[in-house]
Amino acid sequence: MAAMAAFFMLCGVNNAYAQTREQRLKNHVYYLASDSLHGRKAGSADAAKVADYLIAEYSAMGLKPFFEEGWKMKFSHSESDCGYFTNIVGVIDGHDPVLKNEYIVLGAHYDHIGKKKDGTVYNGADDNASGTATLLELTRELLKDSASLKRSVIIAAFDAEELGLYGSEALAKRLKKDKLIDNVKLMVSIDMVGWLEKGGALTIEGTGTIKDGKNYLASLAKGNDINLKFKKYEGSVLTATDTESFALCMRPTLAVTTGLKSPYHKPGDDAELIDYAGMDKICDYLSTMARSASEDADFAGSGKVAFKHSNRFRPFEIGIAAGLGSSHLKFKKSDLSTGNAFSYSAGIASKFNFSKHFGLRVDARYEQAASLFPVEDDLYNSKGKYTQHALCVPAWLLLQKKSGLTSLFVGLGGFYRHKFDSKYSDKVVTEYPSRDNQFGMAFTLGVGIGKMTLEVSKLTCFSQFADTDVNAKMKTTMVSLVRWF
Repeated sequence: MAAMAAFFMLCGVNNAYAQTREQRLKNHVYYLASDSLHGRKAGSADAAKVADYLIAEYSAMGLKPFFEEGWKMKFSHSESDCGYFTNIVGVIDGHDPVLKNEYIVLGAHYDHIGKKKDGTVYNGADDNASGTATLLELTRELLKDSASLKRSVIIAAFDAEELGLYGSEALAKRLKKDKLIDNVKLMVSIDMVGWLEKGGALTIEGTGTIKDGKNYLASLAKGNDINLKFKKYEGSVLTATDTESFALCMRPTLAVTTGLKSPYHKPGDDAELIDYAGMDKICDYLSTMARSASEDADFAGSGKVAFKHSNRFRPFEIGIAAGLGSSHLKFKKSDLSTGNAFSYSAGIASKFNFSKHFGLRVDARYEQAASLFPVEDDLYNSKGKYTQHALCVPAWLLLQKKSGLTSLFVGLGGFYRHKFDSKYSDKVVTEYPSRDNQFGMAFTLGVGIGKMTLEVSKLTCFSQFADTDVNAKMKTTMVSLVRWF
């Protein structure tokens, strides 16, 4: 039985090499983007089928697993309840006695967004069956003459990219844990490369992360009929690819794509629309690039990464915020403070970052602020309640520090609050007309992890609570959670 299995595997390998590379690329994409895989949703049985397909292909080529536990790098993520996901990670060993301990990482995500409740399948031919197929054939090219490689090449097929770049994050964390992340000399993400002709060019973002990157990468295209477009750094605040977790570790990264010309995240992203001749050209260029980065002993990073990947904040950030807390009234003349009552807020947060350490935060929130309120027969035992509904706009000047995914900040500023409704409880006999327009001092303190921020803020009114001689001012404390985009 073992001999028979080996015979059929050998036949499969010979058949694969008998086909042209363009035909193999097409076969991969048609399988990966087939209706039978229902959109390759991360963590699904269909994604598991893709993982097994990749393992079979890589094994037949002669690639070997990178980790001792085998091909499948299982991982979970705290922000997902989908269970475990699977990266497929292999390695082509380098042959230089010293440089073999350094790595070129070539990666592409194989998952997509699955299907909708109405049964519509999102096959994701360009996103990212095209990148996965290219990675397969790129691996085959590098294995043909692997003896010339000096640095080792890690081949990584990522799961759960669509959920939040979880697969590449998991690999970067594993390499960091194993004290190998500093040995990564280049990470390349191959994401959506199936529309070369209509996209007009192969775009390579991140040339500024390697020494003389633009000239170096342009020189590798000689003899290859391919139009290249270079970007010094990844700059979009709205998009991300699997380079992110490696760039946050200050590793040189290149994001390779033909752009968003295809039906991105739409049901029409199907295999028959893919430019396979263009993919063949891309595979040829990337194999030249990977081989050069492996064989060139002088290849090195620039020590720079994109602004979005550095320990600096993005120039502009926007998010949604929600807070829970309490408010109370401070009566100055009588030195009376009422008891706290439940308050809450929700709205939009925005942040302008002027430099590495300074920024301006401006929010616009709906706020319900409530306070216990004295009743006339017992002023020092607040049995009544006052509640107001308002638009609150706090603004803080921030002193902040960012290190990778973690940030700390403190802010001081002011706020404006426009009250549009208020009421007293039945126990309050005298209802004082509260001010519609309120302003005061704002303070905030918080910590951020990734795209989430947890903060405590305090708003202290300067303006009097009521348009009478009642000398009371409202103080509000909120614990808020902000989700940045």
